[in-house]
Amino acid sequence: ETVTPAPPTREEVIEYQIESGIATVRDRIDTDSYSFLYMTQSTPHGGNTILLYVMADGKYHNFTSNFNSVSMWGTISFDKLDIDKENEKVYIHYDNDYILDLKTCRLTYSDGSEYSLYPPLPETDRAHYVIYKEGYRDGRTELAVFDTDADSITYDANINGENRLYSDGSYENEIKYYLDGDKWVEFERGYERISNNAWDVMESSLDVINKNKRYITRFGTRR
Repeated sequence: ETVTPAPPTREEVIEYQIESGIATVRDRIDTDSYSFLYMTQSTPHGGNTILLYVMADGKYHNFTSNFNSVSMWGTISFDKLDIDKENEKVYIHYDNDYILDLKTCRLTYSDGSEYSLYPPLPETDRAHYVIYKEGYRDGRTELAVFDTDADSITYDANINGENRLYSDGSYENEIKYYLDGDKWVEFERGYERISNNAWDVMESSLDVINKNKRYITRFGTRR
């Protein structure tokens, strides 16, 4: 009998992220509903910052991935970062001023207006979306909108080393777009899965898990 391991606890996720990333914890907030860790990494190509948000059930998101790197190596170091533990907010200065509200899990500009690394999603009647980097097109940023009866999608490295991305249930009414500057351009409809070789998953309306359900890797921030 095959037994599916239980999803990791909050502390297991944190321990894994620290050890796998060889990261140093600079500051930390723990509440009943979440933990937030400000961490740094030393890499051969300079320093890197991790803003790890872990929910009580083990779902997590690195908010650093919501920003574009100006380094050819993909590392990010913020100009200034202040953590207001009393009000549960993180003030970030990078190319602009941002506020991460830890109670609502919203990242906004300092004036309160909504911020996203990507342009608004196309207007469709599809229920779900995922933004990812397509490996077969040199890491191009793509968007799939679709309907499914599943509550998660799987990010799975298969036998050929490709990273397949697919729904755990039905997959219908799909439309795919690629990012061209500040707009989404449609290029495909009705394929059988999201991606055959996704380099990374950037944002999703559904939880993203690995094949054996062990690690819940991200949660959508625009649900």
